[in-house]
Amino acid sequence: MKSTFFILSFSRSGSTVLGQKLNNHSKVKVINESWFFTLLAKFRWKTLNITKQKYILHQLFKNNSKLKEKVVFRGSSEHISPNALFTHTYNTKASFIGEKTPSNTFIYNYIRTLYPESKFIFLKRHPLAIISSYFSRWYSENYDDKFIINSVATIRAYFNAYNKINKNEILELSYENLVEFPEKTLSKLSDYIGFDFEEKMLYKSEKIFEFSADEKYHLHAHQPLIKSRIYRFKSTFNSHQLIELSYLLRNEIISLGYEQEILIKPTKRLQNLDKKINKIISPNQIMTRRFISLVKGNLSYNLFRIKRIFLGYKLL
Repeated sequence: MKSTFFILSFSRSGSTVLGQKLNNHSKVKVINESWFFTLLAKFRWKTLNITKQKYILHQLFKNNSKLKEKVVFRGSSEHISPNALFTHTYNTKASFIGEKTPSNTFIYNYIRTLYPESKFIFLKRHPLAIISSYFSRWYSENYDDKFIINSVATIRAYFNAYNKINKNEILELSYENLVEFPEKTLSKLSDYIGFDFEEKMLYKSEKIFEFSADEKYHLHAHQPLIKSRIYRFKSTFNSHQLIELSYLLRNEIISLGYEQEILIKPTKRLQNLDKKINKIISPNQIMTRRFISLVKGNLSYNLFRIKRIFLGYKLL
């Protein structure tokens, strides 16, 4: 009997590093950013007939030919659970299977209904460190209003999803503690999930981006933990930029348990940015985006069904 656990986080919060360390364990396999549950959550499917099974596999394989080569499961003619399809798709001999996709934070309740007995871990990180990572990866270190609005809106959206999670149902860890006190943090996590801590979890990690083109964005995850990286954001941004970002992320910084070092009276510019950001993540905007996503998902699924029925389209 295999045990399943999930690593939740904001994006760019160090979950890849945590997954790497866990993957060093002899009884653990962490699946990196499968997007499996994101696909399912669009439809809220709880059982899968053969067409739904093949649709999910088709979507997973579209940009992942290496995964297709490894999957031997060809679907079941009976209705099966998403759990069964996930286990067969990411077949492993490990006793403990973990899944790490930051966006699963938004669909926590749905995954919880599928895996009521599973363990959930939430890895938090200083919001200024997160936005510093966004700055370097997606915005080519171009500090402008577009970067500020999109990045802060993303962090706030994650934060709102995190706030809806019942904290009694999860284990909360911090990236900072993982880096500064790795043995203590990993021992605590091991006890929570249910396996013995192994010292080799601290060593250089096995790569978990085996099937991903995003490997180049996670090079630090394969290297030893370095404490100086924790507060790199202080050298990434100048003092004025840190003041602006600290104000815009003030609620997230304090609520996640980090010190708010810079308090200012907002300028008109910051107030306007604040309004634009809140508009992006307003309930109406979120509902609209979810509706559009559902419509696109249904169109994609129905087109897949038509191809199978009338064109003899085969997935595998």
